[in-house]
Amino acid sequence: MQRNVLIIEDKEQHIESLRRILDDVQGINVFEAHNIAEAYCVLSSNCIHLFLVDIVLDTEAKGDVSGLNFVENIRKDSRYEFTPVIFVTSLEDPKLLSYTKLQCFGYVEKPFESNQVKNLISKALKFPIAEKEDKNLFFRKDGIIYSVRESDIVYIETSFRKTEIVTRDDKLVIPYKTLSEIMRNLDSRFIQCSRYAIINREFIEYIDNANRYIKLKHVAHTLEIGKSYTKKIKEILGND
Repeated sequence: MQRNVLIIEDKEQHIESLRRILDDVQGINVFEAHNIAEAYCVLSSNCIHLFLVDIVLDTEAKGDVSGLNFVENIRKDSRYEFTPVIFVTSLEDPKLLSYTKLQCFGYVEKPFESNQVKNLISKALKFPIAEKEDKNLFFRKDGIIYSVRESDIVYIETSFRKTEIVTRDDKLVIPYKTLSEIMRNLDSRFIQCSRYAIINREFIEYIDNANRYIKLKHVAHTLEIGKSYTKKIKEILGND
């Protein structure tokens, strides 16, 4: 089975160096992202089996560790809880946080030593691929229990009297449930974007931060980003 490797690195020359090293590794597909937003875009349509992540992705931001923040976020997703991560760094000692808190497989320092990087990647790719079974959620309406596949949910929206679960090709309307109650049963691909709505990040088509709305795939209209949720959405998705 082909393994998917994602390089997240803001410097094009470093991406090229890593790509040349990976060219000698058999059985992999290589994806690249220059920032967190691009990384999430790759994740929206691909399952990644190894991450190569630069710790500092914005050299103009003082104290930037956005690469660490990205890994901290994906570790909350059960699909990537144990996926190998190799940090790319020029920092003196990234080991304490990356090994203990984020379960880093290893790290490589710039400038790269080709054989060291290749050996580390080869070892990381020997990790077994965890197959995750898609979970079903159950909702009760008029005495009937409806089953909805979690990966099919595009967004969930509440109003005063009802809750709508909108999927790729259908919609289920049930009696009102709080979003906090619903969120307890969802994995980390779901994000609350307002007081009334939860979205599945895998269906994001684009985000307009200036006008505070999100366009989702399979849905004609847009969803509002609540004022108090704007900062959180930017932090999670890495949008400017």
